[in-house]
Amino acid sequence: MNIAVITYDYPDRHRSVFPFVKSLVDEWGKMGHQVTIISPFSVTRAKSLTRFGELEHQGNVRIVRPKIVSLSYKLRIGKQSLTDRIHRWAVNKSLENLAVKPDVVYCHFWKEAMFAYDFAHRYNIPMVVASGESVIPSFLSEEPYLSQCRSVSKVVCVSSKNKNESVEKGLTTVDKCFVVPNAIDNGLFNVSDQSRLKEQLGIKNTDFVVAFVGWFNERKGSKRLAAALEELNIPEIKSIFIGSGTEEPVCNGILFKGALPHQDIPKYLNCADVFVLPTLSEGCCNAIVEAMACGLPVISSDKEFNWDILDNTNAILVDPTDVDEIAKSIKTLYKDKDKRREMRKTTLEKAADLTISNRAKRIIDIINS
Repeated sequence: MNIAVITYDYPDRHRSVFPFVKSLVDEWGKMGHQVTIISPFSVTRAKSLTRFGELEHQGNVRIVRPKIVSLSYKLRIGKQSLTDRIHRWAVNKSLENLAVKPDVVYCHFWKEAMFAYDFAHRYNIPMVVASGESVIPSFLSEEPYLSQCRSVSKVVCVSSKNKNESVEKGLTTVDKCFVVPNAIDNGLFNVSDQSRLKEQLGIKNTDFVVAFVGWFNERKGSKRLAAALEELNIPEIKSIFIGSGTEEPVCNGILFKGALPHQDIPKYLNCADVFVLPTLSEGCCNAIVEAMACGLPVISSDKEFNWDILDNTNAILVDPTDVDEIAKSIKTLYKDKDKRREMRKTTLEKAADLTISNRAKRIIDIINS
């Protein structure tokens, strides 16, 4: 199959962005499909007129990065920003320049489907949307975008929350939607020897380590977790904060804080005893699935976006705005080693099905159907 993948961003040698898209694309390449990624990049945002250093791909996977200029989103023509119009033009021009027309256009996410609509409609090529946004843009419920959304053939939803939101906004119908949670590269994210890794990173074996992976911002809850740890004030409880952003966590016992290359994250996760993410909104959080693959019990939000992958057998689900509840849940797992052991067993069983190879095959089956 010849697949064109439209995505807002894509990793390169210098930036570990949208790794979940790359994992899916690489898996399709291994399966023998021809894949072209179209990912416009802004020369104003990147502050460079040169192409990024590209990652290596298999021979049947290639990437096209048309250059665009980003302007203020206040500059609009009708209901669409001028930047979005430029983005749409670049995507369509790149699709038109392909030597072979694709069999399907696969879009991450709903907004990218609007950028590819003109080409897909002109040549009667089916579009599939991967709905994984934390919040689906409201303007898509207005014309002409609503009609364009309804022309999408299939919608791969990362959670029941995304499925329900897509249907409620009138973008699609239930029969077009398929829930396929995000998945991990189990060759990268798996269980490793905790004692050896702790020794490598200078962490005491007696330390109880809490891990966080995500943006340091209000939505992900980095400061709320830091406040919970500060409230506990237990010297043996340490923390690892992997990420970056404006709301930098500050509390006692931080062993590591900062961004990491994606391939280094499993080493730090395997040093942890629990993964905590008090997030306010998600599609389906990749960081949680990655933590599960490393055998970590999870403390996260009791919200619909988590319910397809988390329940009371592998997680403690909390009100993500309640610092006291987050602190109490961490203390529960710190005190109860048997509970951690049972949750670890269950989370590994659930993660065993959430592999990128399974997900890639499932999506191809959905496209073929």
